[in-house]
Amino acid sequence: HRRFSLKSFVSTDLAVTAPAGRFAQWAHTLAREDVPIRALDFWTGSDARTPVSTAWHAILGMERWLSGSRALRVEGYFKHYPSLVEQNPYSDPSVPGDEFTKLRGHSLGADVMLRQFERGEGRWSGWLAYSLAWSRRMDETGRRFVPAQDRRHELNVVASRKGARYQLSARFNLATGTPYTMIVGAFHPRRYNPANHRFEFEEDGVRFLTGPRNGERLPLATRLDLSATRLGSVGGVSVSPFLSIMNVYNARNPFAYAFNYGDAPPTRYGIPQFPVFPTLGVSLSW
Repeated sequence: HRRFSLKSFVSTDLAVTAPAGRFAQWAHTLAREDVPIRALDFWTGSDARTPVSTAWHAILGMERWLSGSRALRVEGYFKHYPSLVEQNPYSDPSVPGDEFTKLRGHSLGADVMLRQFERGEGRWSGWLAYSLAWSRRMDETGRRFVPAQDRRHELNVVASRKGARYQLSARFNLATGTPYTMIVGAFHPRRYNPANHRFEFEEDGVRFLTGPRNGERLPLATRLDLSATRLGSVGGVSVSPFLSIMNVYNARNPFAYAFNYGDAPPTRYGIPQFPVFPTLGVSLSW
């Protein structure tokens, strides 16, 4: 990759940054990014039939100290992808080189972070971060769609208070839904049997009919995580037991939908992310 970065100090408390670069990736996954559940990812490298993925990045940012312990960062970015590849779902095992199809696209957005640094015992620290983003792709046929990781808005609020013996932390996340492809119908295929001159149902199950690729979005998701740490030391070694609770109020944020066409009418149900998830542990450092 090639990269260029410029940082100019307008004053002692204000800086402007302008990095840009061209990046390349030779490794490609054989799994489609639209599949929400992937137990394993298989990777392959670029060759004469599979091009190298490339991207151009351009970022313009501003960093400003608002006080001795508080800073603000604002960045806008644009990314152009002239060469991307993804798994070809209609690949023929007998035809080498058709494992991938070519894509191109772009992404743009902005990030804002207001950060409070820790100053002394018993003071609060943390940050407020917001991201706004758009992402688009276009395949070889000219069809446009949004990729599975396109998320329009995301807000993170993180706070921490450190005392002489305890440290308390909290994180709240709010995010709009990512795209998914709606299943609009299902059918049992039949095949003609020349032995008895009848159409018979195939044994390998149901075929699904889908709507536009990534034409729907998951609902708004929220989550609160809390943690408490007991600070201490034994023989010069820092020993800090902690309790962490993820998804404190058990928000059932779906990351995918499943459809049951055995019901009449068919039903849809969400597959939720992790429920309330407590963790106990000890952190050691020396």
